[in-house]
Amino acid sequence: MRLFFNMLFDEKEVKAEHLKTACIETIASVASQMGWNSYYTLLNKCFHGASRSPDKQRLFIRLICAILDKFHFSKLSHSGEQSLVGVTDTQITDLTNRQTCLYKVVFPKVQKLMDSDSERVNVNINLAALKLLKLLPGDVMDTYLSTILHRISNFLKSRLESIRDEARSALATCLKELGLGYLQFVVKCLSSAVSGSIDYCLGDLLSVIENDILGDVAEQKEVEKIASKMKETKRKTSFESLKLVAQNVTFKICALELLEQVTSHLQKHVTQTVEGKLENMLRSIAAGIESNPSVEQTDLFVFIYRIISDGLKKDKPSEDKDSCTNGKRIFSHHLVTVFGLRILHKRMKGMQQCVEDENTLSMLDPLVKLLSNGLRSKYDDILSSSLGCLVSLVKFPLPSLQVRAEKIKSAVLNIAQSSMNSSSPLMQSCLTLLTMLLRNTEISLSQNQMCKLIQLPIFVDLEKNPSLAALSLLKGIVSCKLEAVEIYDIVTRVSKLMVTSQMESIRKECRKILLQFLLDYRLSEKHLQRHLKFLFLNLQYKHSTGRESVLEMIHAIIVKFPKCVLDEQSLTLFLHLVACMANDNDNIVRSMGEAAIEKLVRSVSPNALDSILKCALIWYLDSNQQLWGAAAQPW
Repeated sequence: MRLFFNMLFDEKEVKAEHLKTACIETIASVASQMGWNSYYTLLNKCFHGASRSPDKQRLFIRLICAILDKFHFSKLSHSGEQSLVGVTDTQITDLTNRQTCLYKVVFPKVQKLMDSDSERVNVNINLAALKLLKLLPGDVMDTYLSTILHRISNFLKSRLESIRDEARSALATCLKELGLGYLQFVVKCLSSAVSGSIDYCLGDLLSVIENDILGDVAEQKEVEKIASKMKETKRKTSFESLKLVAQNVTFKICALELLEQVTSHLQKHVTQTVEGKLENMLRSIAAGIESNPSVEQTDLFVFIYRIISDGLKKDKPSEDKDSCTNGKRIFSHHLVTVFGLRILHKRMKGMQQCVEDENTLSMLDPLVKLLSNGLRSKYDDILSSSLGCLVSLVKFPLPSLQVRAEKIKSAVLNIAQSSMNSSSPLMQSCLTLLTMLLRNTEISLSQNQMCKLIQLPIFVDLEKNPSLAALSLLKGIVSCKLEAVEIYDIVTRVSKLMVTSQMESIRKECRKILLQFLLDYRLSEKHLQRHLKFLFLNLQYKHSTGRESVLEMIHAIIVKFPKCVLDEQSLTLFLHLVACMANDNDNIVRSMGEAAIEKLVRSVSPNALDSILKCALIWYLDSNQQLWGAAAQPW
């Protein structure tokens, strides 16, 4: 070995690079057979040479790295744990001594070399430091790794391009040495060093992440034996790393590059498993973009418009069978479109409703046409996302909304009528948008369109599958005073649901609809009495929640009904409320009944109140003492 050592550092003997490499490999190979004392002596000799001969330092450090790669002695695992079963006291002592030598003697020599060359990056010194740290317990690695990476990252701020290039090379080398498990750690160090500092290596980072999720690394992790034995395969951090990358690049420069790995796969047929991974990648990118401080609103809208527009042009789904796996393979171009729509939706939900900035409105207006085109898509997730975005857009004063209102309404009605599942997110999105259109003073639904709506299964099956979205839309239809036979039947079902539903939100919405109906529709005396009779009957409903809902409705009638109508019904209301208060065992129900009576006697005209008081007086004078409490209520 001495011969090769002398040859390596004698430039007269070895000038060719491949011969130097051969010498280094030979010395390292011999080191792998040495005992600890000889190995340790050789390592120290190399460090001594590196510090004494600056002109040969690079070569010495290359040799140090090769020797460290051949470390063949027992060591603690990276987590700091090691089974000591069967290990003798002597072996434990040797292990401790080696760890101490590496940490207390060898590592300080590496630090000294780094400090002596503080104005240059020196890839090899940093690599040697990492190789040494990997031989030490995990807590030592955690203590010093960030310092090394931050030191390298700081060189990215240098004005000299050569220094920045060397820093990039050093970081790439470090990441390769550390492995994918440290990708997230490295990206965090880079991001904290300087904004946009990972732009230069974005392609490399995305390639590493892609390989872990979709490439050879991913395939290896799917093998059960590997996954069960190796800690690194049990938890995939690549999606988190992808979010971190998207969060820290310069958005305006790198936004489209973030998608390149995904879009390249979407040009091919992919299995459903791969499609799921691609969706998760896009979600991670979206989450990163949403928290990226470099994102300007104008740049974001330009980016969104481009990817949605391009995606809708490719909206032609197709699929075939994979002859090898019998698994369905599909073209999934639409995933990127959905990605753009979801980012847009989240951004618009965060915008104030009273936006008056002309620049913002001018950016939103072209989206109306784009989103209305999305309503013709063959993909449910594009339809749902487009509907969600339009719900947010309707609240803004956009000229294109008025121009395209009819097309939007027709498209939404077609989607709703063709939807097979009345409780699907797609149907709920349709109902929400239609509700928003009804609330908009300048865009409304025709009587014919509303008639078609209330004939949808979601309204026919309202009692079985109640939906807040459907009830909100129905409230809008009732407020438009739709004259159709079906509306009377639906209101009857809503009345029942107001009593029987176990959800307070549903009961509350039903009360609003019924009150709106009773106030706005010209009902005959017979129809009104039918609704009031239903309420009085259900003051005895078996569940207290239903009785409470009826009392809430009666209280609303007392408050909202015209005084002339209330006077006509006042005595009947009083009698039923008194009976409820006297006979119900529930304290809340009795209290609500008492409150309704108090409101009634304060709301009616003097003549109607006189009738109530006469009735109460008759009870008071009766010999039946049970009526005395009821008789006291008007007072």
